[in-house]
Amino acid sequence: MIIKLDLAIVDPEEIQNNLERPCCNGKQMHECHTHFLTGNLKNQLRDGIASDTQGTVAQVIAELAKFDSCRSFMMDDVVIHSLVKNLSAQNSLLLTQSCRALANLCYDFGKPTTYASYYL
Repeated sequence: MIIKLDLAIVDPEEIQNNLERPCCNGKQMHECHTHFLTGNLKNQLRDGIASDTQGTVAQVIAELAKFDSCRSFMMDDVVIHSLVKNLSAQNSLLLTQSCRALANLCYDFGKPTTYASYYL
């Protein structure tokens, strides 16, 4: 069973709690490439970042990118370019969350990373 992320969730703590819950084989949700980190999730985020829920989706991406296991999964041309495009947004939620998402994707919490340098 593939698990879909509820993109209507806007509470970062609730997102974090959902990502840290157990999934399978002793892994947490954010580590599971069988049920969570799948092509379906990537498509859901790609579609969402181009919709009227962009701010919420950018926030979800920012929360996902806090986890090392999700960071490389999130490196995607469509997602990265959409987030960069959002840096000129007039909507403060979209702008703030896009900045957070890009920062979390680019930084490895303690040491610089090259994950996103290819895209930026």
